[in-house]
Amino acid sequence: MQQKHMREYRMSEDCLTLNIYTPLPESRRRRTNASELPVLVYIHGGSFYSNGGRLYPGEKLASEGIVVVTINYRLGPFGFLSTGDGWSRGNWGLLDQRMALLWVRRHASAFGGHKDKILLVGNSAGAASVILHLVSPLSQDLFSRAAALSGCALAPWSLQSRPLHFAQQLAAGMECPVSPSSELDGLWLAFAPVVEGDFEGAFLPRSPRTLLEEGSLPPIPLIMTLTKDEISIWFREASPSTLSPSSENRTIELSRAEDWMDIIMKQKFPDLEPRALAAVLHAVRAAYIYRNGYTTKVPVKIISELISDLGLRVPCVEEAGLLSHWTRLYFAEFSYVSPDDVRVGSQKWIGSYHESDLQFVFGQPFLGLANTLRGPKDRSVATTIMSVIISFAHTGVPELGEMEWPAYNLSHLVHLELSEQLSLSHNLVQHSLCFWQRFIPLLTLFPMKPPEEEPNAAPPFATPPVSLLLLSSFLHRAFT
Repeated sequence: MQQKHMREYRMSEDCLTLNIYTPLPESRRRRTNASELPVLVYIHGGSFYSNGGRLYPGEKLASEGIVVVTINYRLGPFGFLSTGDGWSRGNWGLLDQRMALLWVRRHASAFGGHKDKILLVGNSAGAASVILHLVSPLSQDLFSRAAALSGCALAPWSLQSRPLHFAQQLAAGMECPVSPSSELDGLWLAFAPVVEGDFEGAFLPRSPRTLLEEGSLPPIPLIMTLTKDEISIWFREASPSTLSPSSENRTIELSRAEDWMDIIMKQKFPDLEPRALAAVLHAVRAAYIYRNGYTTKVPVKIISELISDLGLRVPCVEEAGLLSHWTRLYFAEFSYVSPDDVRVGSQKWIGSYHESDLQFVFGQPFLGLANTLRGPKDRSVATTIMSVIISFAHTGVPELGEMEWPAYNLSHLVHLELSEQLSLSHNLVQHSLCFWQRFIPLLTLFPMKPPEEEPNAAPPFATPPVSLLLLSSFLHRAFT
């Protein structure tokens, strides 16, 4: 049971292993006088269906004076199959992660770690997992600091709201006598964490939003980060027949961009009345295409920005606002682009893509690996990021030398720009946040057809009239 493009990876339900990196004695003495070191436990991403701890080498980070543990957990239906009842509750992969945390706490001293200084770090689906552990009554006391990199529990992909439907589809596909793998390929992304219900022993008794709003959270200091361009890397090879040959700024026809946006909006608002959906489509096209003056060709990065906003940037910033009520939170945006990044190559428009920051978190410019970064600028950025992580693991406060990194909250929307030069900035993603959370919902409230009992009412419109679009423009500007 593997996706076609994952055939080269051997995957098994028997995967509950750890990779532990601990400093050599001389490195330990050189870096710190403490007999027991903080422990960084890393949860990998991969949309809850791929990846593994072995892909993230922890030796350089460990040599700087902490213990690094990269974990594995069950993925796909093995880790997240749920029938929505007691037969298969789901969240098995999250329980695997919790078991790894329990094991690390119990045995930390055996490999030089401090059981009360565990920093839980995750990226993408791993970052969503970190926040789920933070709000889960089963995991809250198993770590003392946390860092969620490019992922959150409010992201639309972080929970499955129809687990029984996809469990039934999987069952039907497994019984299919002809080419069952083709029937199952589309199901892998369907398996994700679920809300189990409010009963004893539930990992997720209520939705993450409800748990965040209730505020029954431990005062664990938290770092949250985003990359500047997030999922741009997905479009590196996307539909090459529809893209221009320009590697600097790949473009698509305006009509194709509008079609893609229509598909995305129909997926986001599957139950929206057609006329209301038309109003939303006009507003989204105006915000992402027309406002930027594109009339014939549209940079594919515009579509990337839309998906990044919906899938990561907006929900993560919203979640940061909720979390900041209950805990000390530090927010950062990673914007560095290495001139030697082989995944970007000549396509500089890709920028700081999803997971590009992990190369620096794990100090890869110092490891001499094939096809990795190794320039002096890369090493400088890696040194800065590793020092932030290590200081945070030790004290719960990220240190930047003489520069102070203020905490993030709704009255002080300050974040750190992580690049070759560090700087502080404000109002990250607030424009998009207001558009999607304050403006777009207004369009769904407008009556899209007149009451039937009023025969003289104006006829219903197939597309929004100029007056509605002007109002949309006014409201949009009001929120920027």
